[in-house]
Amino acid sequence: MVMENASPSQRPLPSWSRQQWGLQGYWFSFNFQGSALLTIVVPETVLRFSTRSSHTALLAQIATLVALAAMVMSPLTGVLSDRERRRRGHRMRLMWWGTGFNVAGLSGAVAARSFVLLSACIIVAILGQTTAQSAYQAMMPEAVPRERWGRASGYMGLASLLGSIGGLGAAGFMPAADAYTVMIG
Repeated sequence: MVMENASPSQRPLPSWSRQQWGLQGYWFSFNFQGSALLTIVVPETVLRFSTRSSHTALLAQIATLVALAAMVMSPLTGVLSDRERRRRGHRMRLMWWGTGFNVAGLSGAVAARSFVLLSACIIVAILGQTTAQSAYQAMMPEAVPRERWGRASGYMGLASLLGSIGGLGAAGFMPAADAYTVMIG
């Protein structure tokens, strides 16, 4: 029986495994994409638009633009996430919007016919991922009771490693177009 006035630590918790799967699924996918995208998939895609001598310079340009975009977007979406939490009581709207932009950017990258279009699509994907990730990271302490923070942190680390290994493994064994499709889900 759930007591309406019980403090969060006194309320029964949802099934431990169900809660962990829900929380760590996003973390897995962030790391899957993060490890595969700029290390394997984008460099392979850039080969369509470059010569061997210009490949490194183009990769440096896109990596710099992506890093700058993420650096600016992360604190902005953190502020928006806090505002959403105060106004609506949750951060899910930013997670959904971020995920939508991420998928749109990755979908555009598959079909990009120029380096400029590829760069724009990858930046949109990273801005979306950064938006979703900022809201998600702020949500973790709100969704996990204090007495389970250590356990949740351990599973977050596991999901991070599995996502990184999975992303590198998948991207390393398939063409870039297929890797984009896997990342889109």
